[in-house]
Amino acid sequence: MSSRRLTAGLLVAVILFVGGVAYVSLQVHADASASTTVGRITSANVTTYTQLGRPWVYGNTFYHANVTYTYVAHGSRYTSHSIFPGHYSAHVGRKPIADVATNYRRGETVTVYYPPSNPRQSYLVARYGFMPGFLAMVLAPFVAAYVLTPGFRWGTLVYLLVRQSLSGSNRSPTRGENQSSEWTTGNEWNDPASLTTQHGHADQSADESFVLRGRKEWGAWIGATLVTLGVVALYVTLSPPPYTEIAYVVALLAIVVTAARAGIRYQFS
Repeated sequence: MSSRRLTAGLLVAVILFVGGVAYVSLQVHADASASTTVGRITSANVTTYTQLGRPWVYGNTFYHANVTYTYVAHGSRYTSHSIFPGHYSAHVGRKPIADVATNYRRGETVTVYYPPSNPRQSYLVARYGFMPGFLAMVLAPFVAAYVLTPGFRWGTLVYLLVRQSLSGSNRSPTRGENQSSEWTTGNEWNDPASLTTQHGHADQSADESFVLRGRKEWGAWIGATLVTLGVVALYVTLSPPPYTEIAYVVALLAIVVTAARAGIRYQFS
């Protein structure tokens, strides 16, 4: 990795983290400065619908929290359907999110939050979204760790695992395959240590003064994982439930990726 790519990668990491912190700070400030009033629930239920012809990771069944409430702010009466602030008020998708509607009953009085300058933008739960703010804060340390610890061929590893699962055998490249490709030399399974070796002229021009080796390399990836777990913990602390499943998935992936990398490094170092 050249010095220019190293600098660009670190700059991306800084922008991601600072941008994520700024976005979350705006959410926290908006919540802290919100005005409150008393509202009354006029209807609350969860509806479902199935969208045909559109495959989705969670399936084709969608859930919608239908909540309507009225309130008075600045001497005027308003009607709203928003449970969460901002664009999270859509709350269409996963059932745990839509099930918030079951917490309300017709005729029940609730606390309504709204920006002092715009009482129409009301909400009932100051729930924060994990994306994009918290997610950006999670990605930043991993980008930094990746560019500061070159020498691990993630692309090759993924390619070989996929090829192995599809072929079901340790075959050599067939005639016509590019055996000099950086993705596969045809001998990675016989020499797995090649997964931790970078090839090409770009690596020869790397600025070694910024490359982390040994314990520092381990520390960079463990540190990135700890930052991820800290960000997820911050999200859970700041935001009331229901929590988005993405936060838990991100925390699990951080641990798995770092452990897998450490295991391969340890085995073939």
